[in-house]
Amino acid sequence: MEAPPIYYSHSNSDRWRYTDQWPPSGVNYMTLTLHNNGTLESDPPSPKESPLRYVYDPQHPVQTLGGRNLMVPGGSMDQRPVEPPHRTDVLVYTTAKIEKDVEIAGDVTVVLHASSTAKDTDFIAKLIDVHPDGSSMLVLDGVIRAMYRKSAREPVPLKPGGIHKFTIHLGDISHVFKAGHRIQVDVTSSNFPRRARNTNSGNPLYTADTKENIVVATNTIYHDPEHPSYLMLPVLATRMHRLFEGTARIKTPEGIYEGPCQLYTLPTAAYLHFKNRWMKWRPVETSFEGDAERSRYGGK
Repeated sequence: MEAPPIYYSHSNSDRWRYTDQWPPSGVNYMTLTLHNNGTLESDPPSPKESPLRYVYDPQHPVQTLGGRNLMVPGGSMDQRPVEPPHRTDVLVYTTAKIEKDVEIAGDVTVVLHASSTAKDTDFIAKLIDVHPDGSSMLVLDGVIRAMYRKSAREPVPLKPGGIHKFTIHLGDISHVFKAGHRIQVDVTSSNFPRRARNTNSGNPLYTADTKENIVVATNTIYHDPEHPSYLMLPVLATRMHRLFEGTARIKTPEGIYEGPCQLYTLPTAAYLHFKNRWMKWRPVETSFEGDAERSRYGGK
C-alpha cells in the first residue's frame, strides 16, 4: 500500500498521526510501582510495605462513570464520585505532579499481586489523568475475572487467602499527561453496569446466580518485593518520524502536480502526501566510496 499502514488519533491535539508500526517506534515501557501509602512511583517496593484490603459487596457495586461504552454514557469522565471518601472499596495510587509532558502510545497494563477470601472475584484497574483542578479524568480501564486468570476457557477457583498474579490489559491509546498533572491508578472489584457484577460465588461464568449465591469478599493488594503491583506505561521517548510541509512538483501518471504536500519520514519508509493521494519510498542501502554504508530513501 502507498499510505502509511496506521492512522491514529492523538489526544491533546486535533491532528491525527501516521505510523508504520504499533506501538510506534521509540516506545519504552516505564514501570510505576503501586505503594501502600497510595503513591505511584518508579521506586521499587520496600520489604516493609504492607498490603491494603477492601471489602467488595456485589450488592453495592462501583458505578460506571465513562469509558469505552455503548449502552451507557462513555468518554473521559471525572472519577471522584466513585473514589474515597465516597467509596471505601476503591484503592487510589497517584504520582507527584509531573514536571514535563509524558506521552504514551501503545498498550497499557496493570499487574497486581492479590488475594481474596472468596473462590472468585474481579479486579478492575483504571488509568486516570489528574488535572491541576483535582478532577480525576478516566483514560482507560480494564478487568480480569480471577477464576480465568490462567485461561479464558478453563476456570481455576482461587484458594482463599492465596496470593496470585493478575495481569490486567487496559487497552491501547495515544495520550499525553501534561506537565503539572498527575498519573493515577484506581483499583477496585466492580464497574457496574459496564461490567457484569461478579457475585464471588465461584460458579462458572454465565451462571444465573441468585441473591443466595452472593458472597461478600475481602480483597487484598500486595506491595512487597516478592509480590509487587505495578503499572506499565508505553512512553514515547522520542518522535521517530519527522513531518515536512511545503510545496512540490511531482510527476504522476495523470500528469504533473505542483502544489502543497507533506513528507512523512518513518523508520521503514518515506511517504509523500499530496492531493489526497500517497507516494511511498522504501529505504535502500547504498555504498559510497570512502564512506561507511548508509541508508538513503530510494524509489520503489
